[in-house]
Amino acid sequence: MRLTELAEMMIEEPSGAEAAIAELVENSDVEQLTEIARQAPVHEFRLRAIEGLADVGRPDATAALIELAEQANTGLFLGGTEQQREQEMKKDRLVTAIARARGVSPPSGRSQPEIAEFIESLHF
Repeated sequence: MRLTELAEMMIEEPSGAEAAIAELVENSDVEQLTEIARQAPVHEFRLRAIEGLADVGRPDATAALIELAEQANTGLFLGGTEQQREQEMKKDRLVTAIARARGVSPPSGRSQPEIAEFIESLHF
């Protein structure tokens, strides 16, 4: 399923989009889940795709989560207060998902340096 089709479904039939994401998780489609986590127009579906990557649990899914977290852990964001909150929620969800996928505890803090240190500790 292409992202544009899923985006339309997210707006017109959210339960169908949720089922499509669940199917991607079931099929371990890391590429599509990563694309949704990056670009889905609906914030909740980006978060669901992040959770889905953690559910897949394979090394390539964990690597995708780490890459997404590195991108999200910049001090830059576009937009206003709502976008900033969404970015913080995404970053928090990514850190939690990475910890779950790797079977480790997430860092207690969520500052940019603490997240960077956590991510760095996973590169062994």
